[in-house]
Amino acid sequence: MNWELALQIGEFLIAVIGVIGGTAGVYYWKAYKKEKEANAQAASIEAKSKEADLVDTILQKFEKAILARMDSGEAVRKQEFDQLRTDLGGQLTNLQAENRSQNETLASQNELLQDIKEYLNGGFAAFEANKHKPKGKKK
Repeated sequence: MNWELALQIGEFLIAVIGVIGGTAGVYYWKAYKKEKEANAQAASIEAKSKEADLVDTILQKFEKAILARMDSGEAVRKQEFDQLRTDLGGQLTNLQAENRSQNETLASQNELLQDIKEYLNGGFAAFEANKHKPKGKKK
């Protein structure tokens, strides 16, 4: 009887040690996971900080360039606007020609669809009516 009791106590102790070990393992796993997340967030924040600094530097250079161009006088701006106007005029002409071409294509497609509709309502409908007409009995 003593051996059975000792055996049961030993099994109980092994189970308790297993539960404690499992709990410790889960705790350390969660701690490792949190540390890994914290490192990833720190790296992300550092990358975003570098990106913000880069954008700030670019904006400062852009601002300096704009101010320098504004100081160069009205003649440069007038030339730029004239060039833009010429470019936009050419693009508008191209768009109008493309629009005209698309309208012509749509018109021809509409005509074809109208022909198909007339055929289906006319000749094809008559063919279908004749095909399914009841036939007289042969003797």
